[in-house]
Amino acid sequence: MTGGLDEIDLAGLREPAGIFELVEVVGNGTYGQVYKGRHVKTGQLAAIKVMDVTEEEEEEIKLEINMLKKYSEHRNIATYYGAFVKKTLPGHDDQLWLVMEFCGAGSVTDLVKATKGNTLKEEWIAYICREILKGLQHLHKHKVIHRDIKGQNVLLTENAEVKLVDFGVSAQLDKTIGRRNTFIGTPYWMAPEVIACEQNASATYDYRSDIWSLGITAVEMAEGSPPLCDMHPMRALFLIPRNAPPRLRERKWTNRFQSFVDQTLVKNYHERPNTDSLLRHPFIKEQPTERQVKIQLKDHIDRTKRKKTGDTEYEYSGSEDETEDAHEEGSPSSIAVAPGESTLRRNFLKFQQENKDRSQIQKREQRANQRDLVEEQKRKLEQKKEERRKAEEREAIRREQAKKEERAREQRRKLDVERRRREEEKIAQHRLQLKKEHDEAKIRHSASDIKNSKEAEQAANQNLLQHQREKPQWAKQVEERSKRNRRESPVQAILQGETQHSPMSSPNSSPSETMERARPSGFHQDDPEKNLDLITSQMGAMPNPHRPPVRVTAYSSSSSASSDSDDSFVDMKHIAPGDQMSQQGTFIHRIPSDTDSYASVNLDEKHSLRALKDNVAGDQSSWDRKNISTVMPDLLPKQHHVDFSDDPSGASSSNREDRKVSVVNVNPHSSENPAVMSTDMPEIRKYKKRFNSEILCASLWGVNLLIGADNGMMLLDRSGQGKVYPLISRRRFQQLDVLEGLNLVVTISGKKNKLRVYYLSWLRNKILRNDPEVEKKIGYASIGDLEGCTQYKVVKYERIKFLVIALRNNIEVYAWAPKPYHKFMAFKSFSDLPHKPMIVDLTVEEGSRLKLLYGSAYGFHAIDVDTGQNYDLYIPSHLPPPITVHAINLLPNSDGMELLVCYDDEGVYVNTFANISKDVVLQWGEQPTSVAYIRSGQIMGWGEKAIEIRSVETGHLDGVFMHKRAQRLKFLCERNDKVFFASVHSSSSSQVYFMALNRNLQMNW
Repeated sequence: MTGGLDEIDLAGLREPAGIFELVEVVGNGTYGQVYKGRHVKTGQLAAIKVMDVTEEEEEEIKLEINMLKKYSEHRNIATYYGAFVKKTLPGHDDQLWLVMEFCGAGSVTDLVKATKGNTLKEEWIAYICREILKGLQHLHKHKVIHRDIKGQNVLLTENAEVKLVDFGVSAQLDKTIGRRNTFIGTPYWMAPEVIACEQNASATYDYRSDIWSLGITAVEMAEGSPPLCDMHPMRALFLIPRNAPPRLRERKWTNRFQSFVDQTLVKNYHERPNTDSLLRHPFIKEQPTERQVKIQLKDHIDRTKRKKTGDTEYEYSGSEDETEDAHEEGSPSSIAVAPGESTLRRNFLKFQQENKDRSQIQKREQRANQRDLVEEQKRKLEQKKEERRKAEEREAIRREQAKKEERAREQRRKLDVERRRREEEKIAQHRLQLKKEHDEAKIRHSASDIKNSKEAEQAANQNLLQHQREKPQWAKQVEERSKRNRRESPVQAILQGETQHSPMSSPNSSPSETMERARPSGFHQDDPEKNLDLITSQMGAMPNPHRPPVRVTAYSSSSSASSDSDDSFVDMKHIAPGDQMSQQGTFIHRIPSDTDSYASVNLDEKHSLRALKDNVAGDQSSWDRKNISTVMPDLLPKQHHVDFSDDPSGASSSNREDRKVSVVNVNPHSSENPAVMSTDMPEIRKYKKRFNSEILCASLWGVNLLIGADNGMMLLDRSGQGKVYPLISRRRFQQLDVLEGLNLVVTISGKKNKLRVYYLSWLRNKILRNDPEVEKKIGYASIGDLEGCTQYKVVKYERIKFLVIALRNNIEVYAWAPKPYHKFMAFKSFSDLPHKPMIVDLTVEEGSRLKLLYGSAYGFHAIDVDTGQNYDLYIPSHLPPPITVHAINLLPNSDGMELLVCYDDEGVYVNTFANISKDVVLQWGEQPTSVAYIRSGQIMGWGEKAIEIRSVETGHLDGVFMHKRAQRLKFLCERNDKVFFASVHSSSSSQVYFMALNRNLQMNW
């Protein structure tokens, strides 16, 4: 074999330019892509495998060339034509072109997929198996193991001849030992003894491993796929040596066929028959004439090609029009040309030339159809433009008519106003004249009664004095305070730009302990009642000057201020473990739910200020309707002035920017370190868009948010103006996760809660509409036909992605299978569980042991993936079932062995050996509706009255965001320092919020 390898000098091979040209990609071989090629002079088609010549693969490539040169002179092996090297730029690997016979009908796998029911007739299977056996017999006689027999490597010509291809993993047996111990091949077709070589270096196998692969290929032709094909390749490798040999599932097959499969799939390869023995088997020997079967197969091939309506025979994966420029023609240096071409080659050339002519005719027809289609599209486009132009003209006429009617109505309104004004002036003049006449008459008649009048006045003064002596003390105080208020009204002082001290301040307060009052933007003098309410709210919101600094951030929608908001949140200063909440803590109280503003209320003042807060809430919405900022105006820093006016002429660009975010300092002393102030606090923002259905889940797709609701899937564009793009309608999405690297969105969706993946490229095209080919494809695929899914979890371990799925009574584990499978495939299943799983997770203990974790209505449990042992992690005995399980959180830096399990309103620290790891019980202030672990080392709980943030290591409370009205909040997703959640209103409408946590923020806000 060594001498054979030395015969090939890759550097001495000629350039392919001017000899062969590439036409299109038709598949992938072991070491490179396979193209349909064409001989430049004759037009003869050929299969050209293009491989990069790297140092690591050079020996394997030489091996394949040797195999082809020596052993392809057989009717059941694709003929080798020659090899070329295409030189590339310095620093890049050269390309080897391996030119072989082209088989235009595709592979056996393609034929099976194109056949109704994905099954071939038994006589067809017998014919193909016989031809494979003849090819293997030729190889085995020369001590060569193919090592990769499968349907994809068995090709058919258009004349129904069978050819073996892909010698990339073939090996020549040592003449003395006759066995190999290397691990190469495709898992589902792989013989048990070949798999054993991976774990046991002393294990060997011989050419009879190809017989096992032939038996699996026979099952593939009968049932449409090899056994265990739904399993992950690594799982299949584990099961094949351990399971009993596969059998044909259906009973429709003859005993001869079943006997043939049984003999090829004997697990002990020493007892497995060889090719000579199997060629004498009744299933192979007693079959219809070859000519009759080939005619049937050829007719079937022609029918399936017509049904494809122009589709190619192969599943393409590369560029379709990759051709090389023709340079000066050179002579083939390594083409094996016999002195006289065989009849097979002449027939092959004839069929290939006919195929070329048909292909050219089809291309001309396709180009003509494309031109017609383009013309039709242009005509429809012009028609739509004309219709749109006419509609715009009609709309313009309608708007002009409406303007005329509006001007006429306005004119009539002005005339009516003027008429009423003149009438009122006449009435007023008439009344004035009557009053004047009445006063003159009164003066004339009163002259005679002056004396009597003075006496009456003296009597009245005496009566008034007597009444004052009898008035109660409280009435006198009210009257006196009323007079003083009229003289010293704070509203008048503020409207005049004066500064007043807070009534809550001590009379001896220093100037630094008082708060400067600035006139609010848009303050109306003609609305004193609302002004008083606003002042009352400001005075009630003033912090205790002896409290620690508290910072509040006010936000509007990321796109614009929303006056119809139902939700706004406020935060709580970090509480040290030893602090007493009632004495030391400061809750930040939420100003009524119709605003996005915040106020601070000391905990010990909560009850005394309840009435004050209720009074403020009464008139707050009217301020929003007037677009007046209800953020405490006296606390806004000058550099962060917020203009909520909708008047475009008065809003500058800086104001529009400031309107999105403004940082407000409640404590006047804390301004000495403004840099820390502006970065320590988390931010909460709300998107103005109100969704008309309940949001159930979401995941980040790039910077944008992919949202799943009870009536469809949509994309929230966070990079622009908050526009929402509908993607899928009338389908419920319970859970979804974007896996950008895999081009997938994993979902639980539909009425039956199916596990389904959608392709990101397909969803992207629904927005951009820039790839017509993608629109024709099916944009989703089911994972294992799983229904009734409760929840899933994507777990990444090193380079493996596991998908753990909780179903009604079992847990399925899938794993991502990369090229050439590109899908999640079954890895392991655990059924007959003692408790119904509600949530699931997967941990890898110390980087080696896999354990499934799941929560049920009784508590938390674990399953050892290797042994299948099921045991309880933690059962809260003090609570009667059913309990509500929220989350299983793996603690960082614990080698996957320590957990924080959250249920009801508690959380407990346990390890994977079912022991309590910390003598701490995390206690939520209220039972949360959602619990999530945040990458900052914190855990968040969303309750109906507040959002609590706690340290995941200790359970200590880091902060609280409170909201006044009870409402249901749901965690959606998180990435880095951004946390997304949604609120659900009584009308089943939802809004999206996100909280931006500072990256440097640990537990001390």
